[in-house]
Amino acid sequence: MVHTKTHACIRRLFGVFVIVLNSLNIALCNVESDALLVQLAALTDPHKVLASWINSFPDPCHWFHVHCDESGHVIIVDLSFEDMSGHIVHELGQLTHLRRLYLNNNRLTGGIPESLTTISTLTQLDLSNNNLCGLVPSEGSFEKFGPKSFAGNLQLCGPTVDRQCGWDCDFY
Repeated sequence: MVHTKTHACIRRLFGVFVIVLNSLNIALCNVESDALLVQLAALTDPHKVLASWINSFPDPCHWFHVHCDESGHVIIVDLSFEDMSGHIVHELGQLTHLRRLYLNNNRLTGGIPESLTTISTLTQLDLSNNNLCGLVPSEGSFEKFGPKSFAGNLQLCGPTVDRQCGWDCDFY
């Protein structure tokens, strides 16, 4: 009898444990989806390629142009060649497992958020051929990116792009 009660108790505890783990995963997913939704709000998407990025479907792993690892973390965001305008939001720095970020060949304006330099997992970055301006960050994860990542943004400046700063830029 005691043995049966122990098994029942263990099953209940395991059930609670699974519920807690699922809640943590949903919360994590919400941080990532929230960051991406903030980015979506800052973009003009003329071809509606980001139509799957809606708040009613909170798991970004099911969104077009977003790839996740087996744990459900966003690891790739690829919005290249989509004719989007707008700016890059600092909330993208909350994608702490991001490995690759491709925003090249759009019409993005404004500066590059410092928060992106804190993504230690970021190994590939392409912001080329936009209308970005201001100082290119050179610390943190950005230490490994060269001028190719920023090419075609004639108002970017700093050591990475070998261009002196000396003009104002509208930052967001």
